[in-house]
Amino acid sequence: MPGFIDIDFKERGGKDYRLDAKLDIFQFTQIIINCILTHNKYNWMKNYNRDEMMICDDVTPIPLELWNWGIANRSGKLRTFPEDIIKLNLMPREIATVTEKGIRYKKMFYSCDTAIQEMWFEKARNKGYWKVDFSYDPRNMNFIYLRSQDGRSFQKCRLLNQGRYEDKTIDEIYYLLSYEKLQKDESVGKSLQSKVDLIAEIESIVTTAEQMTLEKRDSTLSKSNRVKGIKQN
Repeated sequence: MPGFIDIDFKERGGKDYRLDAKLDIFQFTQIIINCILTHNKYNWMKNYNRDEMMICDDVTPIPLELWNWGIANRSGKLRTFPEDIIKLNLMPREIATVTEKGIRYKKMFYSCDTAIQEMWFEKARNKGYWKVDFSYDPRNMNFIYLRSQDGRSFQKCRLLNQGRYEDKTIDEIYYLLSYEKLQKDESVGKSLQSKVDLIAEIESIVTTAEQMTLEKRDSTLSKSNRVKGIKQN
């Protein structure tokens, strides 16, 4: 489609694909619906295992045919799930790390009732870190959701280090972290240069001091006389 983003979009001098965009939201929706209809009508699911009744009725493993056969020959009752579980399984997924400071993702830390009750953070400090699977709403990172293995339950975790990341989208947070890394990298270069300049300045001062010492030292004085009265001086 016009506006498709190719793999070179992050490269320096890469094409700005936004300039190619032509579809409005209605046209884009039309295309998505047509893709879904085509999939349901014609997609042969090669890994779908038909049972004996389906084979006898010569039902092919195509979504629409399976649907129609199931409505007619099974109970016709579709499975239902709570709305929040549906939303959970539609959200992006990531991996976080349980640490002594909290459940860490990027530079954000989260906590939940289960983590506190089961003393996750104390265990992480004493026995080492471990990973957990979670989902998140990219529009607001105030909360993340620790998933059960079957995806049918979750623990809601709240953001601990608020203010800095509070009410921000995941893209805003990525931008903030990238910007700070850029600033840090620039600072490292300046710091290295300042150390080089400092060493050069110190060496210059020491060289001057050594020259002055040679010019002013009285060679007739013994070592004991040279340090005589040093405490008072």
